Parts: sequence; C-alpha cells; structure tokens
Amino acid sequence: MLELCPDTGGSIGALRKGGRDVLRPAPPSVRNPLQTGCFPLLPFANRIDGGRFSLDGRDVALPALPDFSPHALHGEAWLMPWLVESRSADTACLVCRHEAGAWPWIWSARQRFSLSGSGLRIELALTNESGTSMPAGLGFHPYFPAGPDARIHFIARSVWLTDAREIPVRAAEPEALVDWSEAPAVGPVRGLVDHCYDGWTGEARIEDADGVVQIAASPVCAGLHVFTPSGQDYVCLEPVTHRPDAVNGAPGDMPVLGPGETAEIWMTVTAGRM
Repeated sequence: MLELCPDTGGSIGALRKGGRDVLRPAPPSVRNPLQTGCFPLLPFANRIDGGRFSLDGRDVALPALPDFSPHALHGEAWLMPWLVESRSADTACLVCRHEAGAWPWIWSARQRFSLSGSGLRIELALTNESGTSMPAGLGFHPYFPAGPDARIHFIARSVWLTDAREIPVRAAEPEALVDWSEAPAVGPVRGLVDHCYDGWTGEARIEDADGVVQIAASPVCAGLHVFTPSGQDYVCLEPVTHRPDAVNGAPGDMPVLGPGETAEIWMTVTAGRM
C-alpha cells in the first residue's frame, strides 16, 4: 500500500507491506516533508555551503531555512507542491515546474511510482528548461524505521568526512567513520553519521527482527548519504548523484545539464522476512 502527498513536496506518506511500515509513516494531514516517508532531492542534494556558489561567471545566493542556516538544503522540489499527472491502481505520476528565482534556472521534474509484488520503484527525472547550463543533482530521501538493534549493510569505497559546519572536507576509508560492510547495529552509532559514502555498490539493506528492507538505485547515484540521528527510531539511506556541496567542489563533482537536457535516476524498495 502506497500513500502519496503531492502537496507536501511530492512526498510519500506511507509505504506498507503486510501491515508493516516499510517507510516511516507520516502523521495525519502532514504539511512538513521532513515528517514524511520519502521526498525527492533536486536540483541538488543535501547542503550547499552558505547557500552560495558560482557557475560560468554567475553568482548564486540561495535562502537558508532557519533550522539549517547558514546552508541551503535538499534543493527546492521538496518545498514545492506537485501535481498528479496520472494515477492507476498500481502507478502514479507527479510533476512540478520551477520558474527562475533565487535559483536562476527554469526546470521541470517528474516522479513515477510503480508498485508490484516485489516492492516499489520510483523514477525521478529533471529537465533543464533554461537557455544556459545549470547544476543538476538528484536524489531520494527515504526514512526507514530502525530500532537500536537494526543493522545496516552496504559496501562503499570511501566516506566524506566533514568539518564542524557539516561540509565535506576530505574522503577517507569507511572505517574512519563507520564501515557498514560489517553490518553494525544502529544503536551505537546514533548521532554520529550524517555523511555521504562514495563508490557504493548501489545496493543496501536494513535488517531487524521484523525482516529485511532492501534498496537499490541506478548507477548514476554514485553516493549514499547516511543519517542516523540521535533520539529517533529511523535512519535515512539516501541515494544521490553527488556529495554535499559538490557544486563548490572540483570540476566534475557536480552534475550539470545543458539547455533542454534531462537527467534521470531510479530507486527500488523491497521488504521481506529474514
């Protein structure tokens, strides 16, 4: 069973299988995407340092939400209402369009949700409708129920370590933070991880007494951002096309779309018993 919240950032309100919450369920009449089960990240993922960057001689200054100041966070699509383009018993398509503003490019986006016996597949597309090239990052921000005994497993090449402002400063071996290839329990690392892992295999899983939830993502999602907040009963495993603040990194760190070009990613979520 899938519930969507188009007006709340094109987010997912609930995903259940056999009475089990596969994604964190949103409260009734939710209005804050940060309380939903999943929302789209575009045209950038995670943080931009101070909300400022430059591209092709154009300086851009983005607003910061009070809770995340001074950085811009998660793009713009999660703060916009989406429209239902189509729906059926097992599929739905949401769309939105952004006019130039603080983000000085016009773009449009589409999400397609498909339910099957094996789980949920989400396809996300971003099109640059401006006459100049624009930064174009995409990602998914799912919230997975996870008690202290839940274990996370995936394999990655490196992790981006951050400074006190939560901006990446260097890549290191995963064991410099948490090596998830050993499937550690979430409890001992609560509050320690809000970092992007690079070079992951594109597959990850969460295991607990209720079973296993597996995610997979398209190869263009080179990063998996992991968030294990203190005092919460969820974790976030976020497939993304770039690390935080990549737009201020080296050439090639941040994906770019030329005029009229489209970028696409997908993610699947499946749940089963141990």
